Amino acid sequence: MSSAQPIDPSLPPQALMPPQEAWEAGVENHVAFWAGVICNGPGLEAHHQILLEWCDPERAVEQDLAMLVPEGEGVVRALDLGSGPAASMGWKIDGRSVEVTAVDPFALYLNDVFEFRGLKGPPVRSMQTSLRSLADFNQGLLFDIAYLNCSLSTFADPVQTVRDLLAQLKPGGAILIRSPINGAAAASYFALHLWNLEPSDDGDISIWRPDRRHSLRDAVNGLGFIEAQVLPQFLNIVIRRTDGEAPVRDEPTIQQLSEAVDAEVKAGRLADAMRMAEQLRRRSTGASLVVALTQSAAAARQAHRLDEVQAHLMEAKRVASTLRSCPASVLAQLAYALEREGLADAAQAVSDRIQPRGARLEISRAIAERRAWGEQTRRRFAALHAPIVPLGQECIPFDVAMRWGLADRVVDGPFTAGVFYGDGPAKLIANGFSDLFDPAAHKIARTPSGVEALTLPAYGAFLNHQLGPYWLENDKSRLIDLYRERVTAFAQAVASPSVLFVLDQRYPADLDLWAGTLEDIVGQGAFRLLVVRFADIEGPAPTDPRIDVAVVPKPSADYVWFDAATYSTPAGLMFERGIVGAMASSLARLSS
Repeated sequence: MSSAQPIDPSLPPQALMPPQEAWEAGVENHVAFWAGVICNGPGLEAHHQILLEWCDPERAVEQDLAMLVPEGEGVVRALDLGSGPAASMGWKIDGRSVEVTAVDPFALYLNDVFEFRGLKGPPVRSMQTSLRSLADFNQGLLFDIAYLNCSLSTFADPVQTVRDLLAQLKPGGAILIRSPINGAAAASYFALHLWNLEPSDDGDISIWRPDRRHSLRDAVNGLGFIEAQVLPQFLNIVIRRTDGEAPVRDEPTIQQLSEAVDAEVKAGRLADAMRMAEQLRRRSTGASLVVALTQSAAAARQAHRLDEVQAHLMEAKRVASTLRSCPASVLAQLAYALEREGLADAAQAVSDRIQPRGARLEISRAIAERRAWGEQTRRRFAALHAPIVPLGQECIPFDVAMRWGLADRVVDGPFTAGVFYGDGPAKLIANGFSDLFDPAAHKIARTPSGVEALTLPAYGAFLNHQLGPYWLENDKSRLIDLYRERVTAFAQAVASPSVLFVLDQRYPADLDLWAGTLEDIVGQGAFRLLVVRFADIEGPAPTDPRIDVAVVPKPSADYVWFDAATYSTPAGLMFERGIVGAMASSLARLSS
């Protein structure tokens, strides 16, 4: 055991107690919670419904756990440790009979609550016993698999619990531990939220309280081999009993593959990223497969393979709908990715599955507001065939319009994915976009992280969404094909009877030049130019009546258009309301 960082005196008292004392102090609230869940108490209705699902005798064993079962034809002996009132692991595996033992330190009381309420309860009631007593009870019979579903952190001595549990496994047997990352700190150490679990850079897992820290690797030394998968804000930890050296691996772990996909995307090696993502999908199940599919969609979007993006995300939605439980962070990431592609109904359906209720309400509220605004705006302007064409100088208008239900109107043109300083886009339009298709006109720069990126110096353009070798290969042929597609979409949009152009102004711009350029390409059609001017940008009022200016203050320097943690906050929502509200006002002027 090693000491943690200096102790914060503002921590709640239970965070600073010795673990056994904190356990004793938290028992009453822990048991009261489970009793309330069994009784369907106020605010616990969603938890009660989940409990009823756990009690279903036809419930299949969780996929992530079933894949750990050794091959064979005999009975699978499974242990659910810290089960609460019912085993959450499931009761059946295809083609195998399963003998589930559920163990919880408060089982006798919780079983009495079931009886008092007249509920049938699970197929096998939980036992109140210690692991060492359980070994005597089983007379030497060992388990194939064991499951701790958010329960390791509730034991006063989690290190000894893991060692005792490994002793109850057959050689080659496995433990699956599921836990939020640093969940005790997030819960302010309330009830039996005693220990935090946190991944380390070297593949170890730290088990810690403010005054002490343990290594999971040290705890299982000589008894087992750890493989941890870090999901968004969540951990899946597999410990296999090996009774010796760690097994030799000829292929990367799922966690290593997942990290490699992210690294390849960031480096712009998209062909390698998509190949690894395919391998990751083949090897993943359950919540891990939802993550793998969401990652695959991200890689495909960077490569502008849009059909694949939607296919991966809708498959992730389908997989998530089959799971009895899935970490809230995984579902939130999927919901936001669906929304980013204009799939608002699917995003809402995914967010509505999030547990606990507090997390679901916050995410669903943001998605529901954007979805409702989009539906209302589409109805309001149903008769107005006016595409929305972003012009730079940054990519915020395109992504905001996609999120707020305007995916059927916003055009993925040549200015949606890059930074264009000053009047560069107007000059590029006036020149017929010819330099976009000339490999010699593109110069190579490097991002702060060292990834190669393309620029068009003559137009102040930094194409920061097309990074790395994927777009540079074959004399930039992929990049040129992409921009031919985007210029075609732009030309079709400006041929409409009316069109709304949107310029998010981060840098000085000559609005008279813009108006003249747009008038030349629109011809006889009607247009409006909406200038979304951030509050820290000064500029003269436009003299052309077709130009609208909306001054919108950014909520903070932390706002990031692709990060839901900032754009779904109250400040982020307010900022984006200002942008989409200005779009609606400009559409209204076009319609009149």
